[in-house]
Formats: sequence, C-alpha cells, structure tokens
Amino acid sequence: MSLKKSASFALRAMLASLAVVSAALPAAAHAKELTQVRFAVDPTYPPFESKQADGKLAGFDIDLGNALCAQMKLKCVWIENSFDGMIPGPRPASSTPCCPT
Repeated sequence: MSLKKSASFALRAMLASLAVVSAALPAAAHAKELTQVRFAVDPTYPPFESKQADGKLAGFDIDLGNALCAQMKLKCVWIENSFDGMIPGPRPASSTPCCPT
C-alpha cells in the first residue's frame, strides 16, 4: 500500500471515529447524574484491604477509593465480597468494581 493510500485510510478512520464520538455526546449530556461509586472488596488481603477491630474497612485500596470519591465529590459504597465471587465479573445490579452508578 502506498504512503498516499495509507494516509488517506488513516484520515478516513480518524474522521469516522470522530463522527462516532460526536454522535455519542448528546446521549452523554442526558446521562443520569452520578451520586456514588461502588467498590467490591475482599477484606482478607492486608495491607490492601482489611477490617479494623471496630469493623471499619482499612487499607491502601480503601484509602485510594476514598480519595477518588472525595476528588469526584461522590459517595463511596464498599461492598464486601470474597475474591472468588468477583472473578466471574461484575453484574450491573450488584457490585461493580470501580464503576460509577
């Protein structure tokens, strides 16, 4: 393929991508207002996730999630689950790791 054809193909691909993104923007403008972020955690993995004596969650992941929520001005919801229960993947109506709702 010549350089001219490659450049033309790349330009058409970029324009098509731009058209898709532009078409999606009006839908994003009508999206539901975010109020919380739900995190699924397994509190048996210190120092990343663990439970304190008073029952509160603690650890690096908890601190990071709380900092992200504070920066985004959203509520953090921590859902305790076993790690094996997270493997099949997130379900929309249940805990969705790192996905706003």
